[in-house]
Amino acid sequence: MEKVELPDPVDLVIQQIKDLIHAGILKPGDRLPSEKSIEQKLQIPRGPINKALRRLETYGILKTIPQSGTYVASIGVDALFATHIHGDHFCPYMAAAVVKNTDAKLVGPRLVCETWKHWGVPEDWIVMVKPGDSVKVKDTEVLAVDSFDRTVLITSPPYGVDFKKGPLPKGEENFYVDEPNIPFKAFL
Repeated sequence: MEKVELPDPVDLVIQQIKDLIHAGILKPGDRLPSEKSIEQKLQIPRGPINKALRRLETYGILKTIPQSGTYVASIGVDALFATHIHGDHFCPYMAAAVVKNTDAKLVGPRLVCETWKHWGVPEDWIVMVKPGDSVKVKDTEVLAVDSFDRTVLITSPPYGVDFKKGPLPKGEENFYVDEPNIPFKAFL
């Protein structure tokens, strides 16, 4: 008899909720059904449901309000900056939510922008930067600087690029924020 691999129920719940958000069935501000209702509908115990909801809250996709419920988080952003792509930083679901629910520009280096295009983000929403470029968001100036994030150098870019066949990619950046209303500069 062969061992049957069953999907992790936590991952199933996360995927169901992300799919509902991506399809526009759940929108920012919508209240999710109770854990008990989700349990009855999906036939998954409440423990994994609770764990999935907490994980989605950690990702910023959901927000729990005590004595009220769990809601799809509102996305109030003017621009979204990414220095590199990892599923725990920015995923296709978040890109879809940003595009559907905001008019924010997505700013990043070439490999990040190529990934966003691959995910279906419209090109006019994407701002590609390289070190030395600056982007103005309202009254804040953001300067792209050379990356100091080592994960960019040790993490394969999307689509199976083989580092053994050529040099490491250049052009991964971090951002320097020059905000006139705060007395410090920040690197993102």
